[in-house]
Amino acid sequence: MNKVLLKFELGITTALLLSTAAYAQDNAVQTYFRYVRMALLELTDSLKNLNTSTKIAIIAALAFIAVMAYLKARDTASNNMRRARDLHKKAVELHEQGEDDEAAEHYQKASEYREKAEGQL
Repeated sequence: MNKVLLKFELGITTALLLSTAAYAQDNAVQTYFRYVRMALLELTDSLKNLNTSTKIAIIAALAFIAVMAYLKARDTASNNMRRARDLHKKAVELHEQGEDDEAAEHYQKASEYREKAEGQL
């Protein structure tokens, strides 16, 4: 009887500890999102108080970053050759570290990008 009672108490204690940990984790996530929301609200409030020329400069900088990201990510022969070069360099590094399987994958992918770039010329 004592063993059964002891197991029952142990089970209840374990359940309480697990539920407390789960509650603490859930509460931490909610607190994190609350902080992020507050930071975003403060950012938008501070943007409202900026003068027009500063707002235009920020918009221009964001547009420049977007254009540069697009130019670097688009599917052109020069971008594919750059990707092939980068993958080949990474493959050489992996080969020197003794990771031949990963290096072979990088060599293969570099070859694919190189062939694709040659087909685009």
